Amino acid sequence: AAIDGQKVVDWQGYDRVAAGFEHGTPVRFEVLRGSERLELSVLPGVPQRWGLILFNVLTVLGYLALGLLARLQGGQDLKARLLYLFTMAVAFELVLPLGEIGAVATAIAANTAFSLITGIQMGLELHLASVLPDRHPMLKGRPWIVPGYYVLGLGLAIAASLTYAFENLGSNPFPWSNAAIESVLF
Repeated sequence: AAIDGQKVVDWQGYDRVAAGFEHGTPVRFEVLRGSERLELSVLPGVPQRWGLILFNVLTVLGYLALGLLARLQGGQDLKARLLYLFTMAVAFELVLPLGEIGAVATAIAANTAFSLITGIQMGLELHLASVLPDRHPMLKGRPWIVPGYYVLGLGLAIAASLTYAFENLGSNPFPWSNAAIESVLF
């Protein structure tokens, strides 16, 4: 209902107030549980999880290394180029600032980039699977299949991005929720 006396009715209001939180400084939350109004003291912040941060850095470096290896070894080989693009997309996805609090525009931009990269990854992964170990026979005489992978992935990504943006700006005009379209995309 309110944070430090400021009325909060949606995520945008929460993000606006949360932008002013300081690590270790208590914040007073008023919440409604049924007809009961409760006051809670919340201490913002969590300790850094250095092990997780190190793991994530190593994961990104691993994807970058694999991609560069594919690029250096592949030359004009389609499979190597697809693997290179896929690994670069995953590395980029892993460094996006998702879960940003207090910055609606940053959250929408990061989520949009995440969804678009995921859609591209879908196309790249299906394309790569269609040429490993050799070009799949189903592609013969069907030139629309490979572009269809990318259209499908990007179409779902655009729908997910728009739904996320509309939901975070206050009203979703689509007949599906962000959670529903993201589950289809992922």
